Amino acid sequence: MKKLIAIPLSLFFVLLPQPSNAARPGVDLYDIKKLYINVKSKIKKTTVVTNSTQPIKKNQQEIIEVPISINNIIVDKVKKNARLFFVNKNYKTVNNINYIIDEKISNKNKELIFKSINETMFVFKDIYKDQDITLFFWTQENIGWANKIHNDLYGGNIPSHAQRLFNCNSASANEFNGKRFVVMCIPDDFENKFGSGATIPHELAHIVQYQQKYFMYSNMPCWIIEGSASFYGEFIGLSSDGSKQLREHFAKQKFDFYNNNIKISTREMMSKDPSDLFKLLEDRTCGFFNNQNYVEAGYLVGSIFFEMLVGIYGNEKVIEFYKTFDISSDWKNNFKNTFSISVDEFYTKVTPHLENMI
Repeated sequence: MKKLIAIPLSLFFVLLPQPSNAARPGVDLYDIKKLYINVKSKIKKTTVVTNSTQPIKKNQQEIIEVPISINNIIVDKVKKNARLFFVNKNYKTVNNINYIIDEKISNKNKELIFKSINETMFVFKDIYKDQDITLFFWTQENIGWANKIHNDLYGGNIPSHAQRLFNCNSASANEFNGKRFVVMCIPDDFENKFGSGATIPHELAHIVQYQQKYFMYSNMPCWIIEGSASFYGEFIGLSSDGSKQLREHFAKQKFDFYNNNIKISTREMMSKDPSDLFKLLEDRTCGFFNNQNYVEAGYLVGSIFFEMLVGIYGNEKVIEFYKTFDISSDWKNNFKNTFSISVDEFYTKVTPHLENMI
């Protein structure tokens, strides 16, 4: 199956492939308020549920800490827990990477590129397979040269959906005839361009997905494929403020809901019809094959879902979930086996908190 995932630097843009080919498309902890029970004089001891670990006077109240869980979601703490996994980012030198770098890219931007690659590879160090990949970075100024290289990456047999590189607002992760490569335009203002820091880790997350035998299976949902890549892109490459701004942008984007000529934003869908939105985002194609193109909803909702999963279960558990696709293509069963909750139950638990996660 061919898949091509494209993420713009300022406004994400995705080109999805034809389904028959081989190319394939991511604070301080807040204290929980203590809940006190009025203690009558006749009561010697009362148990109170709180997040605090400091005991109150003996024989009056005993404090029990209730940890964050899927049944005890406290948004501020979940958000902080998730980001803690990416605060102290280290570096990992990755072998077997072939670099094609446009000579027009500045030294400063080259430093930013390699920093982002190394930080991302460190996050995926326990799952990344040391296989040949090609990372191709080009500039708008050399688009003619870039198109020639792009064609060469496809062995001169470039698929119809990816015939040309058009502008500097897109990036893509690709798998074609057993080769994996990232193609990305680097603008002069790469460091400051809206959302650009998320692009490289997002595309490398797709490369890691490709390395799992069944991850890009045709029945995989948009919110997992695109949402997890968007989560890692945000949390590795953007500050918390940058992530919030990007999500706000996606939340406002409107799409044609079920081809009924009713334009609706993802935020409106989250408020009015969350279950319909979730089912919509279980479509592998993100709406491209039925002319809807709600991929930005997949970016937003999927990123929030994975923030929940990392914040509650830990990043190691999410990496474990990734690994299950080396064994099975049954994503719902993989999800339940990893997180001990069904997908539908997960939807129900997180729905009340979605808007507060933007």
